[in-house]
Amino acid sequence: MNNGSNINLVIEQIRKAFPNCTIIIGGSGEADERVLELNVPPFGKISMYGNYNIHIEYHNPYNIDFQFFKIYFESRLKYENAAAYYYEDRIVIFHRIGKDNLRKDFENSMVRANNFILTANEILKFIEHNQSKKE
Repeated sequence: MNNGSNINLVIEQIRKAFPNCTIIIGGSGEADERVLELNVPPFGKISMYGNYNIHIEYHNPYNIDFQFFKIYFESRLKYENAAAYYYEDRIVIFHRIGKDNLRKDFENSMVRANNFILTANEILKFIEHNQSKKE
């Protein structure tokens, strides 16, 4: 699926930031097909799909109140041309076309990769903060 981006370039950029992410090889690249995932224990897993949607599984290892969790991430996971939805066991960030037609494919690819990388970094900060509170 194109959407003005190149999924291989997106994966390459994410892999540079997170060499331990798992690339799903052999898929058709369809919109609803997972193309990569990054395990972030004990939090859960972050996945990107062929349509550039980001799904975050959340296991709540720190027994954090859902309202706090939602407020914490709402202010940190705001991206242009994307909408985030929060549930007790997951966050879903839906890619929206928006200004894609005003940018080159390369620029759109960087936007998609950066959304995933920034999301992963925010989750890693969340884990680090909560781990330090446990110690």
